[in-house]
Amino acid sequence: MQHTVLAESILPFGRVAIASILVAALGGCSQRGSGLEGTYITSIAESDAPQNAPADLRENAVGRWRIHLMDGKLRVTRGGELAAEGTYQVAGTQVTFNDTKGPAACQGQAGTYTWARSGGELSFTDASDPCEGRKMVLTSRPLAVRP
Repeated sequence: MQHTVLAESILPFGRVAIASILVAALGGCSQRGSGLEGTYITSIAESDAPQNAPADLRENAVGRWRIHLMDGKLRVTRGGELAAEGTYQVAGTQVTFNDTKGPAACQGQAGTYTWARSGGELSFTDASDPCEGRKMVLTSRPLAVRP
């Protein structure tokens, strides 16, 4: 009986401790340490677009792109202007992008990719992305790592 009373009085504190440990272990969903954080650039030429891509998609993809990934947040610019902002989640070598705003954002269309970083380059392979523009920018050529 005394053990039951003691266990019941400790139980609420135990739940708080367990919750705190889980938040610390999961890092509050932070993507730090995933190896994907950083700033990357790429330039897309019209010749990079698939021949069967619509003309407006080809035209809008051409240019110099800067992709900044940090702490689960992404910011993409084209020619120095905001193109898209959103979030990303990493699970091993898979990353899922969710755009939330911007003129080139694919809102409501999550895209999942396999990624690999080698030397000064980051490469994406399309695993599943309905957004053709994002797919073209991320997979046309490796992105260069910027310090």
